[in-house]
Amino acid sequence: MPAKGTVKFRLTPAILAKAEAASARGLDHDDIARVLGISVATLYDHKAKNEEFAEAIRRGKAKGHLAIADAVYNKAKAGNMDAARLILSRRYGWHETMKQQLSSDPESPLEPQVMIYLPDNGRGPKPTMTQAEYDAVVGRTSKDQD
Repeated sequence: MPAKGTVKFRLTPAILAKAEAASARGLDHDDIARVLGISVATLYDHKAKNEEFAEAIRRGKAKGHLAIADAVYNKAKAGNMDAARLILSRRYGWHETMKQQLSSDPESPLEPQVMIYLPDNGRGPKPTMTQAEYDAVVGRTSKDQD
């Protein structure tokens, strides 16, 4: 017998259909319970005890995924590049990379244009570049230093 002030929850075909529809729309268990007018504890209790109820929620979730996947797939087929990228990245692990040229000549080798020199703290290897070599790399002449 239910506690005073509560209504006994019965699983009917209408309740199963409502639970499936809510799950298909991406609602979590808290929201599905609210839609059904029950507590979250009651929802979990009935899911554990009634395989038909648990299956309705799982089936709804799968139907929701299918509906979204179909919509994205159809947009990708229609030429929507964002949808195509989404499918390729999520389903097939594809990703885009950007290659930046440091020169306007596409045939020139990529060479770093920035060198960072950190102060010597005495713990690392000694630099192998002389001051004159450094000046030549950065394009500085002895006149620039004055």
